[in-house]
Amino acid sequence: LSPPVPSSPPPLPGIKPPLRTQSNVTDAILKNKVTVRRVDSALFETVIEPSSLNPVRQFRLPKGWPRSLRPPRWKLKDTDVKDAAIAGAMGGAVTELARTAVLHPVSTVKTRIQAKGPKAASLTNFTFAGLGPALAISLPSAATWFGCRDLVKDVMSNAGMDTKGLVAVVVASAAAGLADSVVRSPVDTIVTRAQAGAQGEWLDLDGDGEVTFSEGVEAVTTAVKDGLSKIPVLALSDVLYAVLRTATLFGLNSIDFFGDVLPKGILKDEATLVFAACVCAAATTPLDVARTRLLLERRVRKGAGILECWGEVLKEEGPGGLFRGLWLRVAYNGILVASLIPLRALGYVAVRDAVLL
Repeated sequence: LSPPVPSSPPPLPGIKPPLRTQSNVTDAILKNKVTVRRVDSALFETVIEPSSLNPVRQFRLPKGWPRSLRPPRWKLKDTDVKDAAIAGAMGGAVTELARTAVLHPVSTVKTRIQAKGPKAASLTNFTFAGLGPALAISLPSAATWFGCRDLVKDVMSNAGMDTKGLVAVVVASAAAGLADSVVRSPVDTIVTRAQAGAQGEWLDLDGDGEVTFSEGVEAVTTAVKDGLSKIPVLALSDVLYAVLRTATLFGLNSIDFFGDVLPKGILKDEATLVFAACVCAAATTPLDVARTRLLLERRVRKGAGILECWGEVLKEEGPGGLFRGLWLRVAYNGILVASLIPLRALGYVAVRDAVLL
């Protein structure tokens, strides 16, 4: 039986107990850990237990207090699946919004290379085209991904499964990616079509250089319908990359890929993650090229599938066409996105735990 929760003075009426992070950003990155605390009194504080997401009360101890001498902590309640999913969704949404805004220009250039060829990829030619829809979908997209992942992991944990094992990690990643693809597919089509051409070009249906309100509505409606029909393409592309990266990272960590070349810690973890992401991004470039062409319905028959798209690319451009934009995809998914994952993870945990508290 757990000992009773120590009593502590209630907070003043109308004033919420403050939430505090454990340390500054630099310390959090170096330790790859961030803790949000709710100060309940001069003696006690509440934190979220990482594995169960349950709030626990503990004594407030000086910084650097030995872990072995820490007094027992007491669970206040069980966090149910719904609350965990909502908190995870909010944490994912906030961090994804920032990531999307920062990386959108690189994504735009990659899309143009895959759609038209290197001549279309200009860093000064509307590289923020489609940013509005991308930001709008980033919130529900990330909320779906993180919420679904935490929900699946919580279900597996309740079933007695090891949530840190390869099977559990891959299943949670695949389920989250599939749910995210369903949510994101209509807007992804709009974003890709906005990125691929000159400003507003995709809205000008009659090609007269002017976009009327009815043309804009028709273009957006058509893009949404096309996006819904492309859910299998998006799901295959996104889920396969996510699962492959997860499995590769798990394998590299299990064999300690970098060995003694890098010191144990955040640097080695980051290097391993970036290496795995680069390899998987390069390997799945043909799927990404097909995804771009099919969303644009350019250089391919309307309603075509991945295999037919590949056939057209091989016929017109040769094997090199399947790897168009390879280096930008590796730079985007493998280096930029992967290198931001630790910082994004810290932000996600901070927001999630703040919501749960």
